[in-house]
Amino acid sequence: ALQRAVELDWVDVHLVRVNPQGAIMDTPDVKSWNAESDATHVGPVMEQIKRMHEKGRGVIGMKIIGEGRFTRPEDREKSIRFAMQSGLIDSVTIGFKSPAEIDEAIQRINSALAGVA
Repeated sequence: ALQRAVELDWVDVHLVRVNPQGAIMDTPDVKSWNAESDATHVGPVMEQIKRMHEKGRGVIGMKIIGEGRFTRPEDREKSIRFAMQSGLIDSVTIGFKSPAEIDEAIQRINSALAGVA
């Protein structure tokens, strides 16, 4: 789906599942929307995001927290930094279960963006 989306001329904005751990991301051989994936899938996904960006399209990152699978703070930190500092993702969408998760994400995003020149 990622490759086909890049080929289509009418697409302006892409919603892409992306995180450096490769959790819940699109894979070349995906048969269902929730197929398992891992870090080996990050490179091919980032290549498609780069192509989207080169075409001037917007890229919204999804599954930044691995659909809630990143329960360790360092995994959430790694993923948010990856998205914010890639230079290829224009915005992100993150689901939350509590106000504390929102506060944490804001702090991590602000910290990651402070490191962007």
